[in-house]
Amino acid sequence: MILNPLLNEVFVFRPFEKVDLRYAEGKWIPDDGEPDLAFIGPSYGPPYAFYINLPDHTNILWSWMSSEESKKWVEKELDRYVSPWHYYTIDNEPWDDYHWDKRNKHPNEIAGRAAMDKCCNIHHCANGRGITIDSENDNIRQGKLWIRRTMERVIVPKNPICFLCLYDGQGHILNALRYKRSQFESDLELAQKCYDKALSDELDYEGNIEFYTKELAELNQIIKEKEIEK
Repeated sequence: MILNPLLNEVFVFRPFEKVDLRYAEGKWIPDDGEPDLAFIGPSYGPPYAFYINLPDHTNILWSWMSSEESKKWVEKELDRYVSPWHYYTIDNEPWDDYHWDKRNKHPNEIAGRAAMDKCCNIHHCANGRGITIDSENDNIRQGKLWIRRTMERVIVPKNPICFLCLYDGQGHILNALRYKRSQFESDLELAQKCYDKALSDELDYEGNIEFYTKELAELNQIIKEKEIEK
């Protein structure tokens, strides 16, 4: 499996907000300022569960938002289809075929779910706030996201290369065209289903019209004969 090496690690962090409890391997102790996998708080406002938001795919090393200048080569009619996100992948390939099947078994994922459950148990609701490991955020910028095993800081990769920007940026355009195609395919499939249903409904209604027309004619004849007898 093509795997981002960071996915073999467990991560700890410190939230910027004041929190009440930290995970502590599921013991949920009062926060003491130490890094951990998850936190809950604050008690004085909307309740939040803080945790690490792990990626769904294994080959993405880093992702980032482009500036407007980097989209200057995009044709206007594609603007609404072209994603402003860039992706640095291990093999310079899309991530679609590299779904992370073991994500739910990762300690950070387990802690995140536990944080949401614990927050709901205490406050009867929970707002999730996840910290990514593959895109820039305040924790990475300020050095408050660590690899637990070594306590090394998670940092931005040096000179990340977007696989979609290769070949003079044609990857972005091709990706946009494929997205546009998938939308059209989906719309076509829906239209075909609606059309088929309309045809089926038409046949049903034609049968109903024929049935009720015949029944009504027979009923009118019976009523007419009864009126004559009267």
